[in-house]
Amino acid sequence: MAPTLSVILTCYQGERWIAETIESVLRQTYTDLELIIVNDSSPDSSAVVLEHYRNKDPRVVVLTNPSNLGVATSCNVGLRKMRGEYFCILDQDDLWKSEKAARQIEFLERYPEIGAVYSKVELVDTDGESLGERKLPDPKTGDLFIPFLKNLEAAPIVSCMFRSSLLARIGYFATIQGNEDFDFLLRVASVTPFGFVPEILVALRCRPDSFSHREIMVFDQFRLADLLESRWPKHRRLVRRYRSQAHYNTAHYLANAKRVAEARHHFLRAALCRPSFLRAWFWWINASLPEAVSKRLPLRLRLSPGKYQPRFNLIKER
Repeated sequence: MAPTLSVILTCYQGERWIAETIESVLRQTYTDLELIIVNDSSPDSSAVVLEHYRNKDPRVVVLTNPSNLGVATSCNVGLRKMRGEYFCILDQDDLWKSEKAARQIEFLERYPEIGAVYSKVELVDTDGESLGERKLPDPKTGDLFIPFLKNLEAAPIVSCMFRSSLLARIGYFATIQGNEDFDFLLRVASVTPFGFVPEILVALRCRPDSFSHREIMVFDQFRLADLLESRWPKHRRLVRRYRSQAHYNTAHYLANAKRVAEARHHFLRAALCRPSFLRAWFWWINASLPEAVSKRLPLRLRLSPGKYQPRFNLIKER
């Protein structure tokens, strides 16, 4: 008999965190679930941990990719194998509170017109110590496609639960790195309203070795901008805003890497995409100053390492 809920968990170099994450799913008060773990050809000892849980609990299914295929493809491998009426996506180092599955299934069963629901999120450090609640933008419920795109931020996917029937309408994850969540959530929001459970049901781990700052993820923002423009040409103005922010993120990333000439180019592109983006104009001028002049500026006005702060859903922490 098929379970009601499928949880898709991808794993790559996750041996430090994966056991705690698995336990948080298996300890749910709602037990009619399957946990599909996709080992993305992890070179560490993750496979040993996964095998332990497969032998320990019949709800655990382990799939292994023949080579490293990336997060998006691994999620799709799990989604194609799932059997549940509802599904969730979980990162290898994040944690569920014990009531997450129960509270969100209860919500979706009460409101059949809603296809997705999410919750509040707690941020924790590498040791699991709380860093406080993550701020979520408003509005939190209803038709959120325009708010997601306008705010350049969607619901945290780790806190979401979806109806599996949505996949027939929106498809699977696009194979872009670090931005696949935002793209997926936009497509969900384009076909169904979102619900919200105002409780902290997930702990999202913030790590200094996050995948967020890898260069391929920074530049994949432009691939996503192209996808968004092709999918929703009538929202071209909002997509240009996204592209502007992508250039701005990339410029600071490059400035941190001391690639100032490239950073200057992206600051200018950010400003031209959105002429009202005054910070982009400021940093473009700043990056164009002779070094002798720049050194005389107060530290807060210099283009120095540490100023790069990516928008959370533009570059997904991984």
